[in-house]
Amino acid sequence: PCQVPCSGGFRMRWREAGGLPGGACRGPWAQTQSCNMGPCPGCRCPPGQLVQDGHCVPISSCRCGLPSANASWELAPAQVVQLDCHNCTCINGSLVCPHLECPTLGPWSAWSKCSVACGGGTMDRHRSCKEHPQGALCQAQDMKQQQDCNLQPCPECPSGQVFSACAASCPSLCSHLQP
Repeated sequence: PCQVPCSGGFRMRWREAGGLPGGACRGPWAQTQSCNMGPCPGCRCPPGQLVQDGHCVPISSCRCGLPSANASWELAPAQVVQLDCHNCTCINGSLVCPHLECPTLGPWSAWSKCSVACGGGTMDRHRSCKEHPQGALCQAQDMKQQQDCNLQPCPECPSGQVFSACAASCPSLCSHLQP
């Protein structure tokens, strides 16, 4: 739906890559379209300007809208937002996205073992990423994930005793620890 009833608003649509053989659709991933361009009663802007927040502004100063599940985002002119694998830019009140094929991502590996037995550690998992000629580049966040694990505090040990280096695979009672 259009954001305003008159004097120029916008509406937006976008698409996501489906399970098509060969990977991607042709054409833009996101489109914005001007709507309700007729002037509001008593309010007209000179050519090259649109009403925004009740005032006439140059088209180059117009913000872009990006609907989401709960609300909509407003992007400032020249602001960049990532949609799917594309960096899209707000230009003249429209979101402009490059025509690049997204990389092909492999399945995630199993999570690694936690780096520590207690006291808060991390586990990782990885996946492959294949870039296409003249396509978008693989991003680090698409290929590696990390999460916290074993957040419970370590038990306190008698003076002079510490957890051994093999604490993750050895019993973790203080009586089993090295002096």
